[in-house]
Amino acid sequence: MTKLARYVFSSVFWSVLLTLLVLSSVFIFFDLIAELGDVGKNHYQLKDAVIYVLLTFPSRVYELLPVAVLIGSIFALSGMADSSQITVMRAADLVRKSYYKDVVKPPMVENAINGMFKTIEERFQQTSKIAWRTSRK
Repeated sequence: MTKLARYVFSSVFWSVLLTLLVLSSVFIFFDLIAELGDVGKNHYQLKDAVIYVLLTFPSRVYELLPVAVLIGSIFALSGMADSSQITVMRAADLVRKSYYKDVVKPPMVENAINGMFKTIEERFQQTSKIAWRTSRK
């Protein structure tokens, strides 16, 4: 991997990660606010609401990751274009097929992470269903 490829990859990857962090924190906040309406009903406490929101976090990341990849990639590439880095790369004839491959690699990594979160989400759902059934008996 060349220095240019590492630079493009890291720029896009960190922008996507930052976007995912911001989006997920906003959605966790709103989920917690939505759960606060049920606090105090049927022995449902604030601790239970926080645990519920944290257990649904992998599914939230699974839902937000494609949007975060799109927004983060646009953010990183527009930042590079704003500071004329892409123009310099094109003028130096460094941007051909390899540049486009370097731009596609971070979303592929994010897609693999998304698959991992989908597996975790399915296991949490199975565990919560089992726990709900046993608590009902």
